[in-house]
Amino acid sequence: MDRFAHIPNEILAEIFVLCLPQVKYQSFDPHKAPILLTHICSSWRRFALDIPQLWKSLSLVASSFLSINTARPRFEERFLSWAESSKNQPLDLKIALLAPLVEGRRGNWDPFYWELLLMRVFDVGTDRLRKLYLNLEESSEDVDHPLFHLRGECFSLLETLHLRFTLPAADDSKIRLFAVTPELQKVILDLDPCYIVQCRLDLPWSRMTHLILVKHQPDAVFKFVIQNCRILESLQIKLFGGHPPRSWSEQTTKHHLRHLHIICSGYVTPDIFLGISMPNLRTLSLQSDTDYPERSFHWLSGTGKAAHDHLFSQLGKLRSLSLGYQTIQSTLLTELLLHASAINELALDVKLDSYPAFLEALTYSSQDLQISIVPVLQILKLYVEFPPEDGPSDPGHPFTNSQFISMLRSRGKLILEDTTSDGYEVVPCPLEEVFFCAEDSGEHHCAFDVGTLRQGVMDWPELSHIAFEFTISDDKCNWMSTEVETW
Repeated sequence: MDRFAHIPNEILAEIFVLCLPQVKYQSFDPHKAPILLTHICSSWRRFALDIPQLWKSLSLVASSFLSINTARPRFEERFLSWAESSKNQPLDLKIALLAPLVEGRRGNWDPFYWELLLMRVFDVGTDRLRKLYLNLEESSEDVDHPLFHLRGECFSLLETLHLRFTLPAADDSKIRLFAVTPELQKVILDLDPCYIVQCRLDLPWSRMTHLILVKHQPDAVFKFVIQNCRILESLQIKLFGGHPPRSWSEQTTKHHLRHLHIICSGYVTPDIFLGISMPNLRTLSLQSDTDYPERSFHWLSGTGKAAHDHLFSQLGKLRSLSLGYQTIQSTLLTELLLHASAINELALDVKLDSYPAFLEALTYSSQDLQISIVPVLQILKLYVEFPPEDGPSDPGHPFTNSQFISMLRSRGKLILEDTTSDGYEVVPCPLEEVFFCAEDSGEHHCAFDVGTLRQGVMDWPELSHIAFEFTISDDKCNWMSTEVETW
């Protein structure tokens, strides 16, 4: 460190911290910081070990093929040394441990092997852990699990919890480890439905603000969350159920709910919302799982008017809407957008009965302001499926370049001006970003020519301010589906 003697220690410490990989949890990889910084020389090692910011996150990941004699002591030593170097800083900890093979025979597992390590971690970390990702996947659901035997602790600083494990299905034991978590608000659960519906996991549901349920859940879990998470702001859930639980006896108002993301792998309809009022909803994403296209989100017709009307009435403050991998009538979609007049971002991966009717509805008209939809729309993402060039043509009302460009021009910056109607000044927003994806529905080349559309857009100067992206893909999937976010 002598050659850096003229640099203040505070600056050197910042440089060391900037060497950390841009990941949520740091590892024991000797080729990466912070461990790498301790292997340069003894003075660098002493200096690095004295910078708590280098050691505020840790990943403990073990496979099932570690030596049963040395794995646990080595991991315990690593955790304790890391915790010591982090001083009194809050810790972000990832634990992913597979039970090791006993005597090297596949299928002979010891589910309690890591119990002592977990006990030591929680003894040290109860008042230090800020984020915890706990992944304890076992090979069998017919064995007892150490989580049932760990006593409840007070995790005074824990804000974010991510749980992933498999527990005995027949047992009715409860996990009370995280019952006392006064600061816990953000939770990701990669668990089977029974742990939630049967209340086998003791969590402060009433204080949660963000919840993600990774595995497919029945409607009963959706109802449980809505009724028990009183101040929930963001919910992402996968549903495989059909109709809402019959016990929706009264309306539940979710004043705090801002973001709702539902992925459907079963027959789900707007009826699911009949028991819920969401007056402050800002983001709504309704996606269908591409693995179950025949059992996706279904927009009802005829008898579904009450469900549609109720859902549409919740969209007055909506800013972002995503509909993915589903079929909807153009008139129904237009009605939806009429109610969601504050939308500034719209993403559609849907099959429409009439693209001309929808594009005409989107086309802005200064003479007919009262029926113009989404006047403040700024970001548009459209995914259109086309038949192969050697296949049958679309028997319905297909997409056309001319009508699409006409709609874009009507929402161009040079066309839109302040307009007054009946004494009310309407200031529509011009489009700023447009993403268009032509999807091939067959095994052969798509009949749509993206180049022609791109050139057609470039011919109009009023569209020069819009950031365009045009693409074509032969990989039909739900383009709106996203990976599970983490905080």
